[in-house]
Amino acid sequence: MQEIKLVKRAGSNGYTHFYIKYNPPLEIPEQKPLKEEALNLKLFSNPKYPFQETTNKQIEELAQKVYAGRMAMVARREYRYQLKEPNNMDFLQYFEDNGDYRGCKYVGARKAFSSFMKGKCRIKDINLPMFDKYKRFLATYISPNKKIVISHNTACAYFSTLLSMLHLAYKDGLIRNDYSVLVSKMTWDHEIKKDYLSEEEISKIENTEFPEETEVRLAALLSIYTGLRRSDILNLKWKDIKKDQSLGLLIDIKVHKTGSRLLLPLSKKSVDILNECGMDNPSSERVFNTITEAILSRRIPRLIKQSGINKHITFHCFRHTFAMTLLNRGADIYTISKLLGHAQINNTTVYAKLNVNDLKQRISELMDDN
Repeated sequence: MQEIKLVKRAGSNGYTHFYIKYNPPLEIPEQKPLKEEALNLKLFSNPKYPFQETTNKQIEELAQKVYAGRMAMVARREYRYQLKEPNNMDFLQYFEDNGDYRGCKYVGARKAFSSFMKGKCRIKDINLPMFDKYKRFLATYISPNKKIVISHNTACAYFSTLLSMLHLAYKDGLIRNDYSVLVSKMTWDHEIKKDYLSEEEISKIENTEFPEETEVRLAALLSIYTGLRRSDILNLKWKDIKKDQSLGLLIDIKVHKTGSRLLLPLSKKSVDILNECGMDNPSSERVFNTITEAILSRRIPRLIKQSGINKHITFHCFRHTFAMTLLNRGADIYTISKLLGHAQINNTTVYAKLNVNDLKQRISELMDDN
């Protein structure tokens, strides 16, 4: 008799994942026997906010529905369930259920695609010709929040996110085609100027009082001093701060985006920020316990304005600031690449291109006659 179990397994970065286990393994035609199926659904392991509890409830319900469907399919010996396409399924609802909890990028991508599809999209509405039309749509899409046309790289991110959700639907057995493989992706423009803060502007943030959102300011400064991405700042735990006899205090984490390990020695300014966060007597597991991705997206522009800085600065610009500060102080690209946790040096060389004014000044100092 076929035994099917829905199981949860604790993963990294504070999430719990769902799996379906088959005993004995399912014998599926033209495929390897299936012992375990990852559902690509995850819960917040320790929900601290109402939206996390609500998300967990929705994910639990969705997992139970998928589990019930698998049981019915196995009972009917329909082992090729991945080829049974529910043509009338609401893909936009699937996008929302499986994407929104992942962050603002997924919410924005869903809203853009929903606008393109005029609020209605069933599985059977998805086809190859539509993707070229969607690329053209994104080129003129106006953000409902900022009321301006989104940037080219934001369009690339939204398009890539759509393909990721379609790949997930393919893995869940809801569509026949893996469009993430079939569709040509949009090309990112790596030559776009990346805004970053000067050392004078960093000092302005250091000296700006932001009492209504103290953790927002401290998170911004820690990113400036360490180069950590927003996701890694939000997931940073006190246990990730370790002491080495030769290196002193350092951050030892598994990078959220790449899954690679990062050992990051901490500067005095970084340690000062962590002390201000309560490192000596932490009151919670996480370093930053009251902020979320959405809060940072809303409050960082306010912090920048209050600091008297007239630039378009997002949280990710703090990572650029870290890299450019090191570069301007003479660090080599390989050192910066290591500190940023880049998998390839090509991802780091873009910062050298941002340094044109500084290079011009140095050439003048070295080559011009005095």
